[in-house]
Amino acid sequence: MNARLIVGVIALSFFYADGKTAFGQEANNGGGATDGAACKVTAGPNAGKTGKYTEGGTWCEGDWGGTECKDSSGNSKCSPARTRPVFSPATLAMLQGYLEATAPDAKPGAVKNWGTKYKAKVLKKSKESMTISFAQKTLTFDGGREGLSRLFTKQP
Repeated sequence: MNARLIVGVIALSFFYADGKTAFGQEANNGGGATDGAACKVTAGPNAGKTGKYTEGGTWCEGDWGGTECKDSSGNSKCSPARTRPVFSPATLAMLQGYLEATAPDAKPGAVKNWGTKYKAKVLKKSKESMTISFAQKTLTFDGGREGLSRLFTKQP
């Protein structure tokens, strides 16, 4: 179970960029993206390359060149780039500790012990989100503990 929690926390870190969740983002339809925001080419010869939106979000450009985000048929060839935040080993350990402390088989008082050990505190917890204060930082996750558990639990 310990290894699954570590993998879950690491996987969770892949879904968060700049404090915002990457879930629910739709591909760019060739407009509406903010110039300077990260983009990824999804089709054509530059597929897989990342850059920044330019010209009102109609182009994705990088040191490799550029790709127009809408082809002649109106199909999108760009999407927002998902970047990974850098979580320190201490933050990952704290998150792993929280997941262990809130697991169904955790011992009574585990959450209190977790808070004392990591000098952390759950500021807000609901089915929709969770906010944790730790080391003079505040981490907010979309989805409560139950949602995160379902996200990383292997379904039959």
